Amino acid sequence: MLGVPVAWLVATLLLIAVWIYQFKRNGAAAALGITVTLSIAFPVWLKIEIIGAPLNVRGALAIIALLGLTIQRGGNLRTPLTLLDLMATIIWMAHISADVTADGWTFATLFRAYGEWILPYVAGRLAIKTADDLKLLLPWVSGVVIALSLCAIVESLLGFNVVEMLFGDRPVAGFARNASRFGMKRAFVNTMHPIFFAIQLLILAPFCFGMIAKKSDWIRKMLAWVSLLLTALGISATVSRGPMLAFVMMLAVLVFITFRLIRWPVVIGLAILVVVVSVAPSATLNFLGEQVGERKTMVEIDGEAMVFSGTNNRFLIFSAYGDALRHAGLAGYGTKLTTGFPPNIPYLQTSRRSIEKLKYIDNAYVLLTLRFGFLGLCAFVFLMLSGIYTAVSLRKLTPDEPFYVAVCGGLIGFAAVMMTVWMSYDFGFIYLWMLGILAGCAVAPKDRFSPNSFKSVSVSPQSFRI
Repeated sequence: MLGVPVAWLVATLLLIAVWIYQFKRNGAAAALGITVTLSIAFPVWLKIEIIGAPLNVRGALAIIALLGLTIQRGGNLRTPLTLLDLMATIIWMAHISADVTADGWTFATLFRAYGEWILPYVAGRLAIKTADDLKLLLPWVSGVVIALSLCAIVESLLGFNVVEMLFGDRPVAGFARNASRFGMKRAFVNTMHPIFFAIQLLILAPFCFGMIAKKSDWIRKMLAWVSLLLTALGISATVSRGPMLAFVMMLAVLVFITFRLIRWPVVIGLAILVVVVSVAPSATLNFLGEQVGERKTMVEIDGEAMVFSGTNNRFLIFSAYGDALRHAGLAGYGTKLTTGFPPNIPYLQTSRRSIEKLKYIDNAYVLLTLRFGFLGLCAFVFLMLSGIYTAVSLRKLTPDEPFYVAVCGGLIGFAAVMMTVWMSYDFGFIYLWMLGILAGCAVAPKDRFSPNSFKSVSVSPQSFRI
């Protein structure tokens, strides 16, 4: 069995060979998109440390492919500025501001913030320059989705992880390797947690929808339907309720936008769901917990005994971390104090035994507020809203294409599931990469395009620029 550094090197060299081949055949932009797509299939625990920051296979290939693109263009990477570009820059600056305020200035802070937010975004942003680039990328993403979904199904039903067999066991960090639910092993495949893997598939699913179009040939349509079916099964294999509901939300948004006749039933159904959850959040969480037979214990928060389970933990963290949130300010407590669980931050009024129970902050919005303050929270939310706005705008230009509708639905589902899990780089890289691809689509030269057609759609390019 190869050690982690050797496995990282082998995987990186293999993908570099693919990048060289694609660079010669299809150009630098296409090579960037394809190799980053393939890197998603490799396990996230293959990483080395450079300048005090971890670098996994995805990050390494993004850096190498971007350097190749820069050299080919003689350093000229000028492109029109988009709203997504601005929001990505703001959250990067919020990261730097929070860490400098908390721990002082270091170059490692700058590089870490760039690698966390800008690197994956730019890797997607510069991978799409023409309609050809997106059209070429769709089947590659679908192929990765199919491979990962099949691995998840095998892991859940047969009990062994194909990725671990090839690259070594995942480090046990907070989640047991053989956890099960409903008698099924919870598949984590190439990530550190089943919910991370499920969100990874949720983000990639719109690329599969992209090949279901009137102008697509039957082979692409068949590949798309197979990949979508396997995506649903792959998410189900994790037995993670949040991503499963988010996938349903994505489908509901796609149906709502595409089919006018059934919009009202969808709206009424979602409205009923929102009302029920808003009126009785505790009862809803308790019901969900009872369905999977969660064990309940008691915890003490501000001197009051409360019932704790894995599900209503999402509700209790607002009480446990309430004072810390109120004192987070604009810059928060920085990355150092909020790395690891429980975070080493002030204003925790919960007993040590209880804080060990509530140590996992399964809410991206809460953890980002603690880490980067309310400035970082606003930047994160507006980045997400900018992605939804861009997807809706692009959909108006290509009304017969399901790709942008699916992206819009996927981002809405992603926004919802972020209330149940912290923002992990396992899927965060892919999320930012997809936003970069959206921005690239918005400023393609001269015309807007369909991901399945070379026929241009004439529109003013200023509609997506700042």
